[in-house]
Amino acid sequence: MNLKDKLNTWLPTGGYQTETIFEVNSADSTSHRCSFVDANVVVHQNTPELRPNSRHDFNRTDSEQISWSIRQWTDGSRMWSFCDVPDSQPVPFLELCPWVTCETQNGTVYELPSTYPISFRHGNTLLADALLHPTVSLPTLTSDPRLAGFRTENAIFLDIEATGLSHGAGTYAFLIGLGEFGPNGDFLIRQLVLDDPGNEAAILSRLAEHLARFDYIVSFNGKSYDLSVLQNRMIMHRFYSPNDVELKLTPHLDLVHLYRSIWKRAFPDCRLQTLEKRVLNFVRQDDVPGELVPTLYFQYLHRMDARPLSPILDHNRYDVLSMAALVAKLLHTINNPDQLDHPEAAAGLAVLLTRRGDSRQALSVGMQAIDRSLSDTTQREIFKALVTCCKRLGDTAKLIEILERYCRIFPTDPEPWMQLGFCHERWTKDVEAAYRCTQQALHLLPSSSINEQATIERRLIRLQRKLGFS
Repeated sequence: MNLKDKLNTWLPTGGYQTETIFEVNSADSTSHRCSFVDANVVVHQNTPELRPNSRHDFNRTDSEQISWSIRQWTDGSRMWSFCDVPDSQPVPFLELCPWVTCETQNGTVYELPSTYPISFRHGNTLLADALLHPTVSLPTLTSDPRLAGFRTENAIFLDIEATGLSHGAGTYAFLIGLGEFGPNGDFLIRQLVLDDPGNEAAILSRLAEHLARFDYIVSFNGKSYDLSVLQNRMIMHRFYSPNDVELKLTPHLDLVHLYRSIWKRAFPDCRLQTLEKRVLNFVRQDDVPGELVPTLYFQYLHRMDARPLSPILDHNRYDVLSMAALVAKLLHTINNPDQLDHPEAAAGLAVLLTRRGDSRQALSVGMQAIDRSLSDTTQREIFKALVTCCKRLGDTAKLIEILERYCRIFPTDPEPWMQLGFCHERWTKDVEAAYRCTQQALHLLPSSSINEQATIERRLIRLQRKLGFS
C-alpha cells in the first residue's frame, strides 16, 4: 500500500466539511466565527466563542484538529489561511509557483528561487553585513578549528521542513531551503520541494550538488536535527554507507549554540522566532506555526491541492533569511562587544570567551559588562569568570581589585572572601588582611560544608602562627 492509499484510510473521505469556531481579533476587536471547509477560511462577524481547554483532542478529525491548533496558536490575534477566496477546485502543484525544473540522475526536482538585493534588510539588519565583519573569532567561540577559514560567502544556509520531529529513518524532508550570497552581495534562496515522496532520491541528489559547491554549512539547530534527518535518508538511498559520515563532518556553524551561550541570560528562550523579535526586531506576519507544517504537507498529498504548501514555503523562507541576518548580528557582536544593547548578552559573551580560553578578550568584555545593570545570578557568574581570567593571565593586582569588588557587592558570599584572603597571604603578604578575610569566610560558610570548614580552620591556624598568636 503506497502512502496516498494509507492517507485515504487515515483521513475522512469526501473532503473536509467540518466547521470549527475560533476567535480572531480585528480592528474593531469583535470576535469572528470561522469555518474550516476545504482548507479555506470564511469569516462571519459577531459570534462569541469560548476558548478550548486543550490543544489536542485525538477524537477529532484531522480538519478539526488543524482548526483547533490554529485557534490556540493565534491566541486572539489574526489568523492565517492559505486561500483568501474560497475555491473548491484544487490547485495543481505545477501551477502554485514559478518553479525551476532541474534534472538529476535520479529524476526531476522543482526549485523555487528567490533573490534579495544587497540593500535588503531583514528586520533591523542588512543581510550583506554578514560579508563585512571578520570571522577570526569563530573557531575559538565554537571550539571547532575547522572554521578557521570560514567566510560567509563560501557558506550555504540550510533549513528543512520535515514530516516529523523524530530523527529516525521514517522522517524525511519534503522542503529544503538553501541560501547563499552571490558575488555581488545579493542573497539567493533556493527551495527544493518534494512534489511526491517517490521522488525523494532526486531531491537528495540535487541537495548533494548544491552542498558540493560550498565548504561550510550554516544552520539553526542543524547539527541536532536537519543534518541527522538528511543523512539518514541519504544512507537509506545509498548515497553513502553508514560508516561514511561525510555530511555531518562538513564544517558547520550551528547558530543555536552560540546564541544560546550568549543570549540565554537576556531572553526567556533562544528559539528562532524569539531571536527574530528580540535581536532582529522582526515579527513574522501570518506565519504558519511549525507544528502544523507536517499536517499541511500530508493534506497536500491527500487532496493533491498545492495551496497548503504556500504558507510552508513562506515559513521556510523566513527561516533562511533569519539565519543570514543572525550571522550578520553574531559577527557584529563578537567584533564589537561594547555595542551590545543587552548587558546580560555582554556578560554571556564574556563567560563564553572564558570557557573557550580567550582570557584577555574575556577580561576586556567582562569588565565592561560588570558596570552595567545585571541580575545577581549573572553578576556572580561574571565575577567568577573574571577571577578565572586574572589567574590565567597572572594579573594579581586586577585579581585583588575584582575580588574586593565582589566582596562589596555580595558581602554574604563566602567564596570571594576565601579567595581574597589567599591572595593577601600569598601575594601582598598582608597577613592581617588575609586573617580577616579568612575569618569572614569561615563565619559565612554554611554548617553543612564540613570539608571546607576544616580547610579554612587549618588556614586560620597557619595565619595565627604567622601573626604570633598563641
